[in-house]
Amino acid sequence: MGDRMDLLPKIDLLLHRMDSFNRAVVFFDGKGMKQIKNRLWDVNPWLQVKVTDSKDEVDDVVVELIEARTRAKENSLTGISTSTMTSGRESLEDVVADISASASSSDLDEDYENLTIYTLMRNEQGGGRKRNHLKPLCLLRPDSPYCAFTSSTKSNTPWFQKHEKSTLKQISNWKIHRLIGRIEKRILQAKSKNETVVVTDDILLRQRVIACGGFVMTFEQLWNLLTGFE
Repeated sequence: MGDRMDLLPKIDLLLHRMDSFNRAVVFFDGKGMKQIKNRLWDVNPWLQVKVTDSKDEVDDVVVELIEARTRAKENSLTGISTSTMTSGRESLEDVVADISASASSSDLDEDYENLTIYTLMRNEQGGGRKRNHLKPLCLLRPDSPYCAFTSSTKSNTPWFQKHEKSTLKQISNWKIHRLIGRIEKRILQAKSKNETVVVTDDILLRQRVIACGGFVMTFEQLWNLLTGFE
């Protein structure tokens, strides 16, 4: 618990400086914390810590939250643009180019609060000798997802954007792109308020989050995002 709690000051600073994310909730599985009576802490208005009930699986709680928000979005689809790209090296190069342009742009127009998320989905082919490259990306299983993030100059950090660009180039160079079944691009504008990004390396939870309309980020991605504000 201590290692994860050490991230709270960094997450607090992140929320202060990034307009793309406005609230963080840190969940802990309550099954091993039966002695804790207070299961909800409001660290501040934008940072909250929750310990689930001892009878609830934390994964189920997170998924149910995203499902509820997805239903709310379906009743009011504003500020969201979705498109599906064909898989392959060319599509990955397009994504890398988009992230590069985002990281180097100095323009602050009315779209500066947009956040673009690319979701890469594994196909059914076996990983074979690529498993060592797939593991850090949480792409070991068929249908497992990886989300790459790009945002405007006001909201991004050069270190994070450099990391995202490097990761996608590695996917291409290692020929992992052959294991990507599809790429979905979603542009979120400032008025899209109920999008959820879940930070986890659990492959099964990542699949569930994507299936019910959320997005995922690895702990390595979170660390690179937080490092940019130090």
